Amino acid sequence: MAQFQQSTTVSVPPEKAYEYLADISKHTEWAPHLASAEKTSDGPVAVGSTFRTVGRQLGTHEAQVRITELVPNEKIVFESEDDTGQFRHSFSLQRSESGEDKRAPRSVATHRS
Repeated sequence: MAQFQQSTTVSVPPEKAYEYLADISKHTEWAPHLASAEKTSDGPVAVGSTFRTVGRQLGTHEAQVRITELVPNEKIVFESEDDTGQFRHSFSLQRSESGEDKRAPRSVATHRS
């Protein structure tokens, strides 16, 4: 299983970072490979919410995305599947050492069958 991690520091309250990252349809605003993302389930974003995304990285790939874990202001986990495989994405929100910023380490693991 391949895996990578990256971290970003943002100057926003934890509630704002969590709310923004949990809404997969907003990921097109910061993920350059993501051409579109739309919510396909009803109601507010919650565990079980689904999205359809189209990515353009080494070709065009349409994925089905499902939120699998939400811990308010701390953790967001979602799984996606497209023609290249299955992926588990995780954001773990952490307050910086200064206490003023929010770090958002992100990890992605592949689950190719």
